[in-house]
Amino acid sequence: MLNPTGAEKGQYSDGHERDDVVWYREKVFVPAWQEIQGRMKNWTKDNKLESTEIEGKYVIGWHHDETIFYAK
Repeated sequence: MLNPTGAEKGQYSDGHERDDVVWYREKVFVPAWQEIQGRMKNWTKDNKLESTEIEGKYVIGWHHDETIFYAK
């Protein structure tokens, strides 16, 4: 049985491509992230801290993975 999102019953669907979600990501989240990115510490691909001057308090980006795996 399909629900309104098109996913099978009981299957999680996050809706990350819905128009309102795309709008929020492009117009609110990404600009806000770019604004604070200059106050974050950054590392190279070799896991070395880039030497950058940060004025004031620095910001820590906390990433949370909400991946869900299914198995039968």
